[in-house]
Amino acid sequence: MVPKQVHLIIEGKRLVASNARFSRFDDLKLNAGERIIDKDVDKAAIVLFTNQRVIGYGVLSGWRSLDTHADEKLKELAAEDFAALVITNKRTLNFNGQTGVWGERRRLVTN
Repeated sequence: MVPKQVHLIIEGKRLVASNARFSRFDDLKLNAGERIIDKDVDKAAIVLFTNQRVIGYGVLSGWRSLDTHADEKLKELAAEDFAALVITNKRTLNFNGQTGVWGERRRLVTN
């Protein structure tokens, strides 16, 4: 059982992760023209999908992002405990909030 350790604060073009585990705040600035399409926050992980990238935050790893591909569309997004899952029309991605590593697999079915 993982206790609640992170919260997401959105202040205009700035994302702020409130990291209660380490009593700190970690900022990430969105790029010019970047907008959030979807987001989810759980106990120790945050995940966001924007029109430019996929962003993960782990209580132990901080902010990590991957660029989206051309014409990539979000299908599903979820954060749970230290992990996040993102499914697009082109890829399945997982995020480990303890290590900050993204796993990536190309989808064979793109509908």
